[in-house]
Amino acid sequence: MPETAVSDSRRVLVVDDENSLRKVLSDLLRLRGYDPMAAASGEEALELSRTQSFAVAIIDIGLHEGGGNMNGIELMRQLKASHPHAEYVILTGLPSQKTAIEAVGAGAFGYLLKPFNVSELVGTLERALARHHENGDLMNARRQAQTLRTSNLRVLTRLRSECLTSVQNLIRLGQNIIESPNLRDAQAFGRLVQTESQGVLEVLDELISEAEGGSAER
Repeated sequence: MPETAVSDSRRVLVVDDENSLRKVLSDLLRLRGYDPMAAASGEEALELSRTQSFAVAIIDIGLHEGGGNMNGIELMRQLKASHPHAEYVILTGLPSQKTAIEAVGAGAFGYLLKPFNVSELVGTLERALARHHENGDLMNARRQAQTLRTSNLRVLTRLRSECLTSVQNLIRLGQNIIESPNLRDAQAFGRLVQTESQGVLEVLDELISEAEGGSAER
């Protein structure tokens, strides 16, 4: 499912093979104003992720009892492929330096131990959400900047074409005046300078207007 930069900003995916803990986590998040969705295994979580987006995923590293074949690290890697802008928090009841390094190396925002402290969990979740929103704002700003650059490039291309045509016309008429100078040719040259200059100025005004409009949107 294509993911927007900041989508379903209060939705949290909870993946844990312990039914009681999964329910406790979901109830806790719901009471705190989040929108939890729960899965017992990596396969179930991947199925949910095909139709639902989320801001943060809280994933147990074990998942042995959920009926699936992958652990939390592998699940996180697969989820990040389709939901790269979400943040991920790993839970474990068997802490080790190796799993902590592996989790962080795979892109986890946080690594918490079971039994977890509620304040610590909520604090980690809030920080993860804050980063999710910051990244979304940055992506939106980049998109707006890219749109402005594309628009300006289009106008600049038109400006170059207008300038090239104007210069070529002026060169041709100037050559005619050199070869057969008379008042009519000079008047025609003056009118052409006015017309071509006005055309270039109009394109420049359009460029400035689009640039100002893009700045106002940001």
